[in-house]
Amino acid sequence: MDETGTSLATRERTPAPPVQEAEMSGLVQLAVKEKVPVEILERLVALQERVTDRNARTAFIQALSAFRDQCPPIQKTRQNIQFSRVDRAGVKGPAMYAGLEDIERIARPVASANGLIWTWNTTVDETLMHVSCKLLHIEGHFEISTVSMPYESKAGASPQQKYAITQTYGMRYSLIAALGITTADADTDGNVPGQASDKITEGQVADLYALADEVKANLPKFLAYMGVEALSDIPVADYARAVSALERKRAKS
Repeated sequence: MDETGTSLATRERTPAPPVQEAEMSGLVQLAVKEKVPVEILERLVALQERVTDRNARTAFIQALSAFRDQCPPIQKTRQNIQFSRVDRAGVKGPAMYAGLEDIERIARPVASANGLIWTWNTTVDETLMHVSCKLLHIEGHFEISTVSMPYESKAGASPQQKYAITQTYGMRYSLIAALGITTADADTDGNVPGQASDKITEGQVADLYALADEVKANLPKFLAYMGVEALSDIPVADYARAVSALERKRAKS
């Protein structure tokens, strides 16, 4: 036992606290002052950079976690008249979605309060447009989510309009992916908006991906038909309908 009443064995098992940036900065400054060998100084600087990166990533994760806890449900209030869906009551109507403006209007103030901001970058190649959403934290760490999709379609629009439509689509879905959020149907039956329902399993998601690829389905169109943002959002009750829709695509091809 030492003078604090703590056994030496207990002290030995207690992990040392992580090195903080201020401590590392002090060590580097001291090393420079004492004119330590260059190789030792380089190792100290590299260690300082790792500590800074680790702390920045930790701050980013904490901020994103707080954002997800605080961000209210973002409801699908806009209609896509090009696609239809069948709701749980069996009523057919236009596919619903949350617009980019709706997502930003609700998410941006909460993100800003937690030190988060995002930007986009768009590149194109011969067949695809790649839209990347860069989610940054004030401590310096960032994560990038990219959505790739064809920008040519049979839609009755000019090339510029097709480009803009595809870019907006990519911005919306890359932002949703970067923030790790989902959008919810409007509350029309008394349920809590955004309340989670039983979703299909990971195995069923994988099966749907494989089936969609096998029948060469247009995935965005299929998601719109199902009224979801991603295959993983499909309710268990709609799994059979999803499989049936894809099998009909096989029969037509």
